[in-house]
Amino acid sequence: MIHFRILTKNEKYFALAFVLGFILKYNYLCLVIYQAPLILPLLLKNIIIFLFSYFFILPLLKNKAGRYTLFFFLLFYTLFFLANVWYNRYFGNYLSLSDMLMGQGVRPFSVLIKQLIKFYDFIFVFDLIIAGLYVSKEQISYKLKYIFSYLVHFKIKHPIFIILFLLAFQILGTNHFLGKEKPTTLFNQSTSAFVNVYGILPLYFFEFLSFYQSENINEQDSPPATAAENLIDEEVIKDKIKISNIIVIQLESLDRKIIGYEHKGIPITPFLNELKKKSLFFDNFYAQHINGSFDAEFSFLT
Repeated sequence: MIHFRILTKNEKYFALAFVLGFILKYNYLCLVIYQAPLILPLLLKNIIIFLFSYFFILPLLKNKAGRYTLFFFLLFYTLFFLANVWYNRYFGNYLSLSDMLMGQGVRPFSVLIKQLIKFYDFIFVFDLIIAGLYVSKEQISYKLKYIFSYLVHFKIKHPIFIILFLLAFQILGTNHFLGKEKPTTLFNQSTSAFVNVYGILPLYFFEFLSFYQSENINEQDSPPATAAENLIDEEVIKDKIKISNIIVIQLESLDRKIIGYEHKGIPITPFLNELKKKSLFFDNFYAQHINGSFDAEFSFLT
């Protein structure tokens, strides 16, 4: 392990804290928060993370700026990890991109301390403490051009090929066991399966694309805010509804995409499919889960 032998004592402690801490949190996220169904793909990802760290992360520790960059990356990753853990304890789900951008109120801080933050959470910041202690102790700093020259001399083409091969094998193999679905289909069907196949970062990338597309649709379809009183045209209501009674059906945690969707030729919501033909429906109500209000992601007006 030539890469590890060239590190000083302080750099070795930093490297161990960084790699082991990252792998521990990644496995916890996949297994507990995202509930990945298959273990073998996760083991392959651990091997990929270790190889990538060994060949491309460890040499950066010889540079002072590289050490601080890795430390702040670990700090950001730890904050992201803890946010997911505490959010999962409160809501029973992972922290999605929409939750980050359109956050909802939570209980007072004292309640968070009692119910969300556990004493064993210290384990998840121990690596950050160790890395912080040793990040500034090492005074030697090589220029990045020497580090890159070392990597080229070490012939990194073979490690890159091995990492890419393992990554492709893991993605194709896991996707085969989970039904050979396209990435977009798997993303819409199961977050756990998607993370098992592609990982955490691609999940948020697809969430960003989905969020961006929905924002564009809402901007094109929604009328100006000044015309709020004309959101529903009276003539449309007269054509749709022949009686004076109005029934509002509140559907909890139902996405508009489910209406009319078929799985293996079988409708998911056959009753709502028929109801939709003679109804007005909306999916843009403001949901305020914690403080009460109208708690519905989707509503039928029939």
